[in-house]
Amino acid sequence: AGLAVITAVGALLWLGSGFFIVPEGQTAAVLRFGEFRYMTDRAGFQWRLPYPVERHEIVDRSRLRQVEVGYRSNVRNKVPKEALILTGDQSIVDLQFAVQYRIDNPQAFLFENNPSPSTEELIRQVAESAMREVIGRRMTDEILYEEKAQVAEEAQKLTQQILDKYKLGVGIVAA
Repeated sequence: AGLAVITAVGALLWLGSGFFIVPEGQTAAVLRFGEFRYMTDRAGFQWRLPYPVERHEIVDRSRLRQVEVGYRSNVRNKVPKEALILTGDQSIVDLQFAVQYRIDNPQAFLFENNPSPSTEELIRQVAESAMREVIGRRMTDEILYEEKAQVAEEAQKLTQQILDKYKLGVGIVAA
């Protein structure tokens, strides 16, 4: 009788370990034996089959994330390899900018992209490449004075198009 009680209590504790909480503005991906099963973005108390049958990954969709190109954490910490860009009139401009993004598609963000390089590094490389393409077609005066907003908008659109091809699951908010 004692063994049956211990087994029943153990089974109840194991089943109870399947409860989890999805915070407001976040999404949970549920995996069964490591394979994606479903997404739930309903905030609050949720239940899934306990570990090792199912597990969950929480993704914060509301957080605004930022990647710096040409500098790190402070404009004084320049990365010349990223910051120096050749213009259409063969001048070199020193350009540092930040790309802000949110996770639009948690399933793609978690499961459809290669973890190497990191998502942040991939966004940095794509944004740098897009900005080099946009700046390479313009003259220095256009970039620095006349069409500054247009350059940023065009680079943002191009960055988003490239990231969509990679199926990264992120949306560029500002560049």
